Amino acid sequence: MNDSLAQKYPTGNGISVVTHFADLWRRREVLKRLGIEKSHWHDGIRKGFYPPPIKIGAASRWGAGEIEVLRLAIVSGQSGDGLKSTTASIVAARVSGRIW
Repeated sequence: MNDSLAQKYPTGNGISVVTHFADLWRRREVLKRLGIEKSHWHDGIRKGFYPPPIKIGAASRWGAGEIEVLRLAIVSGQSGDGLKSTTASIVAARVSGRIW
């Protein structure tokens, strides 16, 4: 993996996830990885539990590393405000350019 295109995502629980810049997933891949239904995903985005998509024209994509951080947070038992905090960190990193 080219280091200039790799991104390290700290999860907050001592685990870091490394992903490649080009790893953008469609909604169906996100749902498969998280094991949730489409309506639950969209409701979670609306309520701040899950990150909004990265828009590329009309297409919606999510960073693989972002979803892996989210998955690890869910697996470690985060819910409610903890999950919102993880999502806020993902979005803040995205906005500040630390991820993309």
